Amino acid sequence: MECITGSHAYGMSTPTSDIDIRGLFIAEKINILTPFYQVNQCQDFPGEDKVIYEISKFMNLLVQMNPNILELLWVDEDNITF
Repeated sequence: MECITGSHAYGMSTPTSDIDIRGLFIAEKINILTPFYQVNQCQDFPGEDKVIYEISKFMNLLVQMNPNILELLWVDEDNITF
């Protein structure tokens, strides 16, 4: 899942506002079953403010009430891009 978050999602953006993209994914089986290939998140997207969390990290941050994660629970369907 990928979605637009931040000021663009809430109609508070200005002409200089960047587009924040957040999301989550489920890692492949090899990344889950072995400690050698762990994947927690992806955020190296040149020119984009984008962070995609692996579901286990997402759930851990959710339990900690991280505001970036809580925001993803109530995103409008119009802001879901994938």
